[in-house]
Amino acid sequence: MACCGSDAQRQPGLAERRHCTDCTFLLLFLLFWVGMVFISYVGYSNGDLWRLYYGTDFMGNVCTRPSPQVPSDVELRRLGTGNWTERQNIWYPIVPDHFYGNDTIAEKARKFLSLGVCVKECPKSNGNAAKPNMLTTYGGNLSQVWPVYYDSKPILHRCIPDLLSDTTVDSVKDVLREVTSIFEGTSMAFSLGQEVVASRHVFAICLGTGVLFCFLLTWLFRYILGLLVYVMLILLEVLIVAGGLLLLQAASTITANPDQYSLYTDYVVAIRVAAGVCFGLAVVYFLLLFFFIKRIRIAIQVLKIASKVMITTPSVILVPLVMLVGVIAATVWCGLTAAYLQSSARLVVEDLAITDPITNNTFVIPASHLSREQDLGTYMQLYNFFGFLWTVGIVNAMSFMTISFVAVMYYFSTVGEDKRAPVGAVFIGLCLTIRYHLGTLAFGALILAVMQFVRAIAMWVQKRLEASGNAPAKWLGRCVQCYLACLQRIVEFANRNAYVVCCIESTGFCRSCCRGVEVVLSNLVDVGASNFIADAVFVFIKLCIVALNTVLAWVLVRNTEFGEGIQVVYVCLVLVAIVTWVVASIFMHIYDAVQDSILLCFCYDKERNNGANRPYYFTAELADILNKYNAPSANSQAVARDGPITGVPQASISNSNVFPGEPGFAAKRLPGA
Repeated sequence: MACCGSDAQRQPGLAERRHCTDCTFLLLFLLFWVGMVFISYVGYSNGDLWRLYYGTDFMGNVCTRPSPQVPSDVELRRLGTGNWTERQNIWYPIVPDHFYGNDTIAEKARKFLSLGVCVKECPKSNGNAAKPNMLTTYGGNLSQVWPVYYDSKPILHRCIPDLLSDTTVDSVKDVLREVTSIFEGTSMAFSLGQEVVASRHVFAICLGTGVLFCFLLTWLFRYILGLLVYVMLILLEVLIVAGGLLLLQAASTITANPDQYSLYTDYVVAIRVAAGVCFGLAVVYFLLLFFFIKRIRIAIQVLKIASKVMITTPSVILVPLVMLVGVIAATVWCGLTAAYLQSSARLVVEDLAITDPITNNTFVIPASHLSREQDLGTYMQLYNFFGFLWTVGIVNAMSFMTISFVAVMYYFSTVGEDKRAPVGAVFIGLCLTIRYHLGTLAFGALILAVMQFVRAIAMWVQKRLEASGNAPAKWLGRCVQCYLACLQRIVEFANRNAYVVCCIESTGFCRSCCRGVEVVLSNLVDVGASNFIADAVFVFIKLCIVALNTVLAWVLVRNTEFGEGIQVVYVCLVLVAIVTWVVASIFMHIYDAVQDSILLCFCYDKERNNGANRPYYFTAELADILNKYNAPSANSQAVARDGPITGVPQASISNSNVFPGEPGFAAKRLPGA
C-alpha cells in the first residue's frame, strides 16, 4: 500500500526522498473497512433482498414467493385473481377519507405503505369517485374490498400513482402531494423518457462536442483571458450604475404621476435609498478595482498558467472519470450492504385502527411494517453510512491530489517560461499519491466525513422538528445547518491547501494544513482576488459551452435525420443544455483544481524563495508584476541543477539545503519543519 516498496522503484527526483505520511490513519482506515466487511457479511447472512425487491403485503407476505402464510391457489382462483407467483407488483389502497384528520404526514405515509396488496397487474381507476372500480383482496376472513381511486404504473414492482392521469381522483392527488412529491416527478419521467429515447443520437453527438468545446474555449481564453476579465469587471460596474439609474428613474416617474402609480407612492423613499446603495456599491467597487489592479493581473496570469497545464496535459481530464469508478464501487458496496441490513429488520404485523371522519366508525384491518425499534441493525446502518462518506472522501481527495501533483510538477519543472509537466504526469502523480500519501488523504477525508455525518444527523433532527410544528425549534435547526455548512466549506478549503502543500513538501496532514493556512493568510488578497475572478471566468465559460452546444443541438434537430421522432423540440434542447452544463462543470472542476494548485504554488514560491540562492519560479509576466527577479547566478545554478528538461526534477542533487520550490523539491524538509 502507501508505505511499501523499495527505493529502486521510486521515480527519480520528485519521489526519490519522498516518505510516507500519516500511516496511522491509513491503518485506521483499513481496520475500519474490516468492520465494513463484517457488517456486510452480517447483512448478507440475515437479509432478504427478495423482500425489498418485490415488497410485502398487509399480512407480511412477500409477493411472488410461496410460503405457508400466503393464500392458496384455490382461494385466489375463487377470487379470480390468478396464482400467487404471478403477483409481482404491490398496490397500495388509498381512501382519501382515511388520510384526513389530525394525522401527521409521517403517519399518513405509514398507513399508505402498510396496506399493500400483491397484484398481478396494477389496477385502473374509472375516474368516478362515487362508483369507483373495486379490488377484492385475499385472506379468507380477512378479505377486504378496496376502491380504486387512482391510476398507477409499475415501477420496480410498485404501483406508482400517476398524478397526470385524468382518471385519478382529485382528492387522492391532494393526499399524495401532501405525503410525497416523488410520484409526480415519476409520472413526468414517463413523458420525458420517450423524448430521451428519440433524442439519443443528438445527446451522443452533443456529449462529444461538449468535451471538445471545453478544450477549445480553454485554449482560446488562454489568449484573450486578460481582455475577457477586464470586460467582465467593467460590465459589472456598468450594471451596478445602470441599476441605480433605473431605480432613480422609477422614483421620478412615480413622483411625477402619483395618480397612475398610486400603489407605489409609499415606496418612493425606499427606491431612492436602494438607488443610493447601488451608487455607493459602484464607488466601492471602482475603488477596489483601482487599488487591486495588481492583484487582478496576478489572477489573470495564474489562470493562464492553469490553462497551459490543461492544454499540455489533456489526460488530466481522465482523473475524475477513473475516480468515478471508485465512487461507484463504494456506492454499490455500501448500498447493497444497507439494503441487506434493511431487509433483515424484523417485520411486524399488527392491527391498524382507522376511523371514518364522516361516520366516526372505527374498523380494524391488518397492516405490516418494519420494526421501528432501535436495535443493532440501526447502528450498523450508521457505521455503514459513515464508511461510505469516508471512502468517497478518500477517492475524491485522491483525485484532487493527483491533479495537484500534475500542477506542482509543471510549475516547478524549471525557472521561467519553458515549463512543462513530465511525460505520464498523471500516472506519476497517481502513483506518488497511492504509495506515499494515502494516510494523509485518509486523515483529511476522516475530518470531512465527520462533518458530513454530523450534518446528516442534524438534518434528520431538523426534519423531526419541522414535523412537530415548533417554529423556534425549526429556526434553530436551520441556523445549525447553516453553521455546519459553513464549517464544512472551511474544512474542505483547508484540506485542499493541505494536499497541495503535501505534494510540495511531503509532510503529514497537520503540518501541511498549518503551512497551507500560513501561506494563504500571508497572501489573502491574492487568493481572494484569484478565486473571485476564476469563479466568474468558469461560469462564463460554462455558459458559452452550453450556448454553443444548445445551438448545435437545434441545428441537428431541425436540419438532419437525427431530429426524426422528436415530438417536443424544446424538451430535447433543455435536456442537452442540462447534460452540457454537467459536462462543463466536471471540466471546470478540474480546471478549478489546477488553478487552486497553481495559485498555492505561486504563493509558496513567493514566500519561500528569494531570487538569489533560491530562485523564483515565476513566469516573466508574474516577475514583471511583482517586480521580483532572479539574480543571474540563481538562474545559472537552477539550470545546472535541473539538467536536461524532463519535467521531473533530477535525482542527482548535491545541495544539502534543498528548499521546497527548488529542483528536487520534497526531497528534504525545510529547516525546523
